[in-house]
Amino acid sequence: MHLIIAIMLIQSVNINRIEDGNSLYLMDKDVSYYQTEWVRSYISNNYGFRTSQGCLDVERWYQEYDGKLKLPITESFDIDYFFYKKDGYNGHIETHELNFNYYKKFLKFTLSVSPNFFKMYDYGGIGVGFYKSKLLNLQLFLNLIDFDHNYATNRLYSDTLHDPYIEFPFQLELRGNFIAKLGYLNFDIKNTRESTKKIMYKETVIGYDNEKNYNGRIFSAISPLDNFTISCYSEWNYIGSQVDTFNYHYENILKTAFVEISLDYSTNIGNFHISFPFYYKFNKFYNFPDSTNYSKKMYGLTLGYSKNICKHTVLGLGYQRGIRERNIDDSLYVGGWGDLENRFVVSLEFNFSNKTRLNIIEGLELDKFPHIPINRIHNHTYIQIQYTP
Repeated sequence: MHLIIAIMLIQSVNINRIEDGNSLYLMDKDVSYYQTEWVRSYISNNYGFRTSQGCLDVERWYQEYDGKLKLPITESFDIDYFFYKKDGYNGHIETHELNFNYYKKFLKFTLSVSPNFFKMYDYGGIGVGFYKSKLLNLQLFLNLIDFDHNYATNRLYSDTLHDPYIEFPFQLELRGNFIAKLGYLNFDIKNTRESTKKIMYKETVIGYDNEKNYNGRIFSAISPLDNFTISCYSEWNYIGSQVDTFNYHYENILKTAFVEISLDYSTNIGNFHISFPFYYKFNKFYNFPDSTNYSKKMYGLTLGYSKNICKHTVLGLGYQRGIRERNIDDSLYVGGWGDLENRFVVSLEFNFSNKTRLNIIEGLELDKFPHIPINRIHNHTYIQIQYTP
């Protein structure tokens, strides 16, 4: 048990150091999110696939995948399948979710199941809500995470070290999709109540393990004028873990948040884009008697211009600037190497009948331009692909 906790602590500390090696992290996150019309097309369909991936550093590749399809059975019953995968500095997520849906007038009832190779990540739930169409719906779920944990521990580990739940990780989840001519709002928000496990050796309680988390994603956009759009993307995540035994105390809290506000204006000479990304991270470790507090804020600006250069092809040019400040154990780090970044961005977007879309984004170094060798001008590459019927 102590070995596992020590490994988790070491990995958490390394995550912050590794992430800080990528001083372009905010600018990468800004260009890695899908454009406004891409999002509208994806959330308006029952079928689709999209991926955004690119360079984090010389050893790691950021990857995010979304996939979904609907299996119609009868007029009042169908099955949805959702796939989501994300690999980044702060975690690795992979979920497969099956929703068995029953419709009654404007109500939707759902039985949700998500199997996983590691059963501790399994969850199941029931949902009920308002459903008019794919473009207008709202649903509340009650989920239970790791639902067969106690069954497994009682059968396999009762004579050795085991950790049955005494407070189960129930989760409330709110999903909504509102799409109209003037804009859209799409969200998935989850809050998992604090769970508690008894840490037991045979029949003796030797400590407790408490965990809590919440996370969410929101896509929104509004077009008050035909050629002007305001959009916002936000995501946040909180993970809290605490272990207390008779001779040991461990605590780890990780908070991350990203917000991007964008303005897009279309004219007959091209499209103009400006966005303001912000990223925040807080990480607290306590491993008796040692502790570490880490926090980081990143602010940015992206300016872009794009123009159709031929049928189905759009050329984009842009400029990005990022500012970073970190606080590690009450010591402020700002203004040093990597705390101020500038780069030029070139992109090529291929859009085939608003169904298959491909975007290639290349960053070019500007910080020391023109006093920089040509072999160092490359400054991260990102690729986005999306298909909707």
